[in-house]
Amino acid sequence: FGIDAILLVEYCGLNPMARKARAGCPIKNIQSALDDLTSAGFNVAVYEEAADTDASSSGGASSSGRGSKSRLKHRMLAQIVTSASPTYVSISLRE
Repeated sequence: FGIDAILLVEYCGLNPMARKARAGCPIKNIQSALDDLTSAGFNVAVYEEAADTDASSSGGASSSGRGSKSRLKHRMLAQIVTSASPTYVSISLRE
């Protein structure tokens, strides 16, 4: 969202989503996007979606009545990628 999405669109050639300042990077393209950003002089904080371990959130609808789609996703800092350390190692690959 916001400035992060604008940078992804401008420096990595990703498409904006729904004509708003939103962009996502498919996991298969993550290293290429990181290479584009670090070669442009940016340090990049990579966040990965964390597995939902809260037992109370499994099944059932949320309080807004929209089901699981309305819940916030939990994310955690996976790695800082810089030009000095440009290779991203996914958390899922570390386990």
